[in-house]
Amino acid sequence: QYVTHSLYTEMDERLLTIADAAAHNLETAKRDRTATTQRQPRSIDSDGDLDVPWQDLSDNQQQVEWFDRSGQKLGTAGKSLQDLTLVPESRIHQSNHVRSLTVAIHESQTHKSPQGQHYQGPDPAGDLQGYVRVSEGTQKLEADLSRFSGGLAWGGMSALLLAGVGGCWLARRSLRPIEQSYEQLKQFTADASHELRSPLTVVKTSIDVVMSHPERIHPADAKKL
Repeated sequence: QYVTHSLYTEMDERLLTIADAAAHNLETAKRDRTATTQRQPRSIDSDGDLDVPWQDLSDNQQQVEWFDRSGQKLGTAGKSLQDLTLVPESRIHQSNHVRSLTVAIHESQTHKSPQGQHYQGPDPAGDLQGYVRVSEGTQKLEADLSRFSGGLAWGGMSALLLAGVGGCWLARRSLRPIEQSYEQLKQFTADASHELRSPLTVVKTSIDVVMSHPERIHPADAKKL
């Protein structure tokens, strides 16, 4: 669960980075719906960010979509992964092995960077201008997680099997002194029984002989016998 959460969190951060970059192209997509598919040279605009052609997406399983404020699609770049209706309220959405991040784009205003430079950037309190949705296929990630889960399952069963065999071996070694003591006790009991039975038999036989002639027994010795 921890590994799954970490990997999906990393993917969401990657999608957010692309969405932030794609937000700069919303106005261009409104003016020209083919602009997002055209290869443009890298340039630095007034916001100080490096604009990268959308055909150069780092992952060939990524898709970027631009929408106006009404949810009408303006343009698409990257690999075609899905054609779903925009859900503005949904920020993270997962369906059919595709994970999507939807970001609302608001009116830009002048900001000041920590270095003192002024640039144009989105203002969360400004008027809604449109949306950017970035999607990425999760088949490879799911396959990796499946292999990882299978490895954990086999590893866990192997560990349990080894622990069981090792536990039985240790238990037998621990019980060996007890078994030896028990065998010695049985032998002692058998020997003691044999050694005690013989003299008792002699005594009992002698008394039986004496008691068989009561006329020869003094009345004071009868109780002792």
